[in-house]
Amino acid sequence: VKYTIAEKNTLLQKKKEAVLTIYCTLRRLYGFNRNKKETLKS
Repeated sequence: VKYTIAEKNTLLQKKKEAVLTIYCTLRRLYGFNRNKKETLKS
């Protein structure tokens, strides 16, 4: 499949946004888990 430059840029942008969304979600979940563990210890 041949993409035009504009289509490629749109795909890259969407991919970037998806990765960022996943990254933020994982970081938030990881942060919550870490906070829970710390509150359980104290």
